[in-house]
Order: sequence, then C-alpha cells, then structure tokens
Amino acid sequence: MKRLTLAALILSAFALGADCPNPPPFPSPKVIYKGATSDSGFIRYVFEVVNRSQYTDALFAASPALPACGLNTKASRTWLRIYDNQGKYLYAYCALTKNAEMAKLIFSVKTTAPQPQGFFITLEDRLCSKTVKSNVWLDL
Repeated sequence: MKRLTLAALILSAFALGADCPNPPPFPSPKVIYKGATSDSGFIRYVFEVVNRSQYTDALFAASPALPACGLNTKASRTWLRIYDNQGKYLYAYCALTKNAEMAKLIFSVKTTAPQPQGFFITLEDRLCSKTVKSNVWLDL
C-alpha cells in the first residue's frame, strides 16, 4: 500500500510538471510598505507589489483542478503568503484574479499582539510547483 501511495504521489508530481512545459516569467516580487491604520482592535498594514506587471494574469486564473483554499474550490493558481520579518506566517491571498490586485494588499495584527518589525511575501505558482520570495521590508 505504501508503494502504491508513493507511486501516486510521484505520478501527481509529473502530471503537475506536464501542465507547465512553458512556465510564464516568475520573478521575485518587490514589496513596498504604504502605511498603517488602526481600526476595531487591529493594526492594518498596507503594501504593494511594485513589479506586479511582470506577472501575467494567467498566473492568477481560477484553478479548480488544484487543491481548494478552504471552501473556495476555484482558488487561484498562484497564492500570495505574508510573513513577518522573522518568518512567522501572518496571512494569505488565495483568490487573487489578476496582477493589478497586488497594487493594494493588507494584513492585520491585533493591537494587543506584538507588532511585526517588517514583512515579506512569497508567491507560489501551484501549477508549476514554484515559489519565489520578495525582499524583506523593515521599519513598519
């Protein structure tokens, strides 16, 4: 049974790679901090991906053949995850539909929690099994 499961995993990995013979450009994202607001017990940090135009909108197409994001069975091909500068996960966007949506992104932290000193993001192209990391923005 273990061999059968391993074989299925290997075939799945090859199948994902087969769907990605000519992957679109996938450079490292560049983030800049735009400011913060305080609202309802949270500090909301606003940032943008300044090189968002380098990513084709196809990277954000609904991808029902890939694993769902919670109840969203049409989550996007590429997920954006946000981490503090120490690498602690903060938030994710799993349903972006086009690169333009990276012009204004937000993550929130409770005002009673320790606030991050910086952050970075990753973009994961789930179809091509590729992840890129942004610069780390410090001094929030």
